[in-house]
Amino acid sequence: MVLPLLLPLALYATTAVASAASNFAARTNPHVIAEKRAAAVKRISDSIRRDDHGFIKRAPGTGVKNITFTNPKAAEFYVDGTHLPEVDFDIGPSWAGLLPISGNANETRQLFFWFYPPGPEGSLDDLIFWTNGGPGCSSLEGAFQENGPVTWPWGTARPVQNEYSWTNLSSVLYVEQPVGTGYSLGEPTAQDEEDVAAQLVGFLQQFLTVFKELKGKKFYLTGESYAGMYVPYIADYIYRHPSQLDLKLKGIWIADPVLGWDVVQTQIPAVNFVQKYENVFAFNQTFMAQLKHTAKQCGYSDYMSKYLKYPPRGPLPLPGHSTSYDPGCDVWDTIFEAALIINPAFNVYRIFDVYPVLWDVLGFPGSFPNVQIWPLYFDRADVKAALHASPNKTWEECTSVNVFGAAPGGKDKSLPPAFTVLPNVIEKSERSVIIHGLADYVLIAEGARIALQNMTWSRKQGFQKPLKTDSFIIDGFGAYGNMQSERNLTYYEVSLSGHMVPQFAPWAGIQSNDLAPHGSHAALETEPIPKSFARVLNASSVRSEYKKRKRNGEDDSKDPGAGQRKRRKVADGEAPLHLLPGESLGSFNRRVEDNMRPQMRLAVQTGQANARRQNALEKEERAARKEAKSTAETKKNTRGDTQEDLPTPLVPPSAKNARGGNGADTPIVPTAPKGKTEFDSVSSQKPKRLNDIVAAPPDLQALLKKNKVLQKTKKDGEVFGKKDIISPEQRRMMEVEREKAIKRYRELREKKQDGR
Repeated sequence: MVLPLLLPLALYATTAVASAASNFAARTNPHVIAEKRAAAVKRISDSIRRDDHGFIKRAPGTGVKNITFTNPKAAEFYVDGTHLPEVDFDIGPSWAGLLPISGNANETRQLFFWFYPPGPEGSLDDLIFWTNGGPGCSSLEGAFQENGPVTWPWGTARPVQNEYSWTNLSSVLYVEQPVGTGYSLGEPTAQDEEDVAAQLVGFLQQFLTVFKELKGKKFYLTGESYAGMYVPYIADYIYRHPSQLDLKLKGIWIADPVLGWDVVQTQIPAVNFVQKYENVFAFNQTFMAQLKHTAKQCGYSDYMSKYLKYPPRGPLPLPGHSTSYDPGCDVWDTIFEAALIINPAFNVYRIFDVYPVLWDVLGFPGSFPNVQIWPLYFDRADVKAALHASPNKTWEECTSVNVFGAAPGGKDKSLPPAFTVLPNVIEKSERSVIIHGLADYVLIAEGARIALQNMTWSRKQGFQKPLKTDSFIIDGFGAYGNMQSERNLTYYEVSLSGHMVPQFAPWAGIQSNDLAPHGSHAALETEPIPKSFARVLNASSVRSEYKKRKRNGEDDSKDPGAGQRKRRKVADGEAPLHLLPGESLGSFNRRVEDNMRPQMRLAVQTGQANARRQNALEKEERAARKEAKSTAETKKNTRGDTQEDLPTPLVPPSAKNARGGNGADTPIVPTAPKGKTEFDSVSSQKPKRLNDIVAAPPDLQALLKKNKVLQKTKKDGEVFGKKDIISPEQRRMMEVEREKAIKRYRELREKKQDGR
């Protein structure tokens, strides 16, 4: 009897094993994997293209695929997009070549540029400038592997079209600078960032002479790494010399930038970085204990917890006596050397890379230059000819020439921008963006946080509030990192991205840099409204309704809160309660909430003031009751229903003093109930989120019963409570109750007078 039962079970088990094996084979089949990957990419791509407030599909703009320059010299720089070597698709028209850094006839220093006009969805009104860092690294790396219309990623056999090209936003100008970088010609003479900025502005003057149709465009300076030095100093130079350049500088964007001292951006956060990614570094416990001991001895281990505060508590000190590191405190290099032992392909630019090192057409695929093909793409004769570069110039991604060789010691003499020009640039720009990959070990994100918290701009030091976790939302991807935005500076941290954000997370790079207005938001009108969004709208409607229904003829001049409300109105700027062009729902929520914070702060302060007043009145009431009881006992006679035996209506002292005659016409204020009041929910001792405070309109009946806001009459007849948030309905209902109390009091008085 057992065998018939076992046979079906055996058959089922065999079928299950075969099915599992088939599923495993399907999961590991490279063709199946490729199909699934293509399907996933298509879903993401379709999601982005359907998103009318996204950064790929945009409403028809003023951008065109081609553009005409009237200066005949411009034709000398034209690049045919159908004949770029190894590129089997049309990249569109572009212009490239060399231009001098000044108008001097004998000028020998020239910078190489590659200019792309905007795509059909880009803006012709904007011009983005891009530079890589180094110092001395070519901006063609950015053009060919990060944010240009054509990209040749590491480990791939041929270039592909870049879906996240910044030409989807506007025109882009790539410049190899300073002198000595890439194809650029001449002897480097720059000694500091002031020299670099002056030379670049001189080049831009020559560029606009040839391409004069670009004059007057809105101008954005962008770059990465050592461009954290270049970009702020260039921007500051332009702001100080506005007449030298016929462009309207609007803002800056810098990725994983040099901002402060080496010890801050590399040494202090290094051990904490390893602990955060301990499974990636895979160090043994003995070595980790050694690192922690060194970090503690050098003052690194508790630096973050002690000094990285929001808002900061004052200037942040160095952990030792050096701006790089004290003897025996170079933990960054110790970690780097150990990481290379465990993972020979360890990449400081993106720590997740593993062996083998991928092939790179530009010759720099990881921590070190790694030439696996010769010549490099931009060192090929046919590429040089196509781009109008000098045939005799040897191209390197990061030059072996010291671009600051003319400076004493061969180093840039300028101080880090966080101590000098960056605050001024932020204050003068319409928008400043700093973005940082969290998988970058060259410059660590927590070091950038320290540098920013030690910087003062717009009369305040650092960010006043910490970064909002998972608040950087990428259209089509979801939460992709953290961000904070205060006083014209926006800081992003990008998950899974290394040093080159436009290369490792191009969707984050283009969205964070999208300064141009977007198209229609019609698609948003049919989307369900998130709960937090509804709460903000609800609170806003309550506030608007209250303002509309204020009593006609109310004299603001007698209102002690009128001036404050007027100032608040100016400060609020009357932010529109609708989505702005290019604004996501999350950004709208934050903008409206920020706009309402002064009102909510006033409500909290008013509640606290009322609580203090109520406590004082209750104290007076207790004293009055005690006095009334004593008087009643003294005057008590044989009649048990005399007026003295009746409850005594309590009147605030100010009302008693203002009473004339027998006080028959004096309003009687109802006694405020004891215990918890309505304003307890917004007490400063019990902090709540803004959304919790404004979640729903107040229950007028509950407010009336609790009677949280007391009325009292001053000598001048002014009614106490105008500063309090009381609607006209509440006020009318309180007046009805007051009239009832007055009527009852008069009846009792008449009863006593009649001797009944």
